[in-house]
Amino acid sequence: LYLDLKNGAAAEKELRRAMELGAEPAAWSLNLAEAMVLQGKFSDALDHLDQTTVLGAQEESRAMSLRGQASMGMKQLEDAKRFFEQAAQIDPGNQDAGLGTIMLMLAEKKFDQAKAATDQYLAKFPENVDGLLIRGELHRKDGELTEASERLGRAMELDPRDIRPVLAHATTMIAVDDVEKAKADLDRADKIQKDL
Repeated sequence: LYLDLKNGAAAEKELRRAMELGAEPAAWSLNLAEAMVLQGKFSDALDHLDQTTVLGAQEESRAMSLRGQASMGMKQLEDAKRFFEQAAQIDPGNQDAGLGTIMLMLAEKKFDQAKAATDQYLAKFPENVDGLLIRGELHRKDGELTEASERLGRAMELDPRDIRPVLAHATTMIAVDDVEKAKADLDRADKIQKDL
């Protein structure tokens, strides 16, 4: 649950408790690495992944994606790119691998490539909240506010607990001078924050 809410600190605490209680590593190991990445503990995540044994293609692909995210957080973009590519090769259905590649394009300010890649990504994974959020923000950056609102609104529908698309939608509503909708979004964001 805490990982779904992007609360890395609470997730790490819960996962370490499971570890201490003797839970099988398969039940917590990759989740612990993800919790570390969410907190910006990139070096710790990489060290943990070096000690983690993964079973099966999906877990190996997820481990590679987590390595990519940690490497990107440490500004090691070439390593990150290699890890994301490996993750996608191992499991083409790994949504995080595609997102990682898009995030690298954004980090390198390759916005046109990022737009095209995000459109392809959303054709494959139309209900991915992070993909919708990225595409919505790219629409907003280009002044395509109606399209931005649609993408962000869809992300809000798919995951009502995720505050990121709500805040991005509020910003879009401010840009179109719709103060009432912006206020409603900010009220919703406030409620999400209180419920965490």
